[in-house]
Amino acid sequence: ETSDEYDEDFTSVAFVQKLEAGGILRLGAAILSPRKRSEQTDTKTRSIKILEFVDCEQLSNLEALLLRASPKVCYYVEYSAAAKTERRRLENLLSTLKVEPQPLNRSMFNSDDIQQDL
Repeated sequence: ETSDEYDEDFTSVAFVQKLEAGGILRLGAAILSPRKRSEQTDTKTRSIKILEFVDCEQLSNLEALLLRASPKVCYYVEYSAAAKTERRRLENLLSTLKVEPQPLNRSMFNSDDIQQDL
């Protein structure tokens, strides 16, 4: 396989996390990956995988996902100022795996706009 068989040269991951009652950390992730170019068409295609999983404080399941997907970029919702430890933990993980962090502003996910967006 050569790199020109792919439409894009990188995979990206986006994820959100929610701390539930009892200290359960639930994550949702989307993996956007290049697909091989079809030999019959010249269109660009990408695949998307949607996942939901429970993780621990060390984010070991997220780490396994990132190792398997090998993304260049990871998009995530900015942490609140009070969540310094969680932010540092994620930044350290991404740095170790050489994944570019891309925090997204929390205001982009305002639930008041859902009806309008649909």
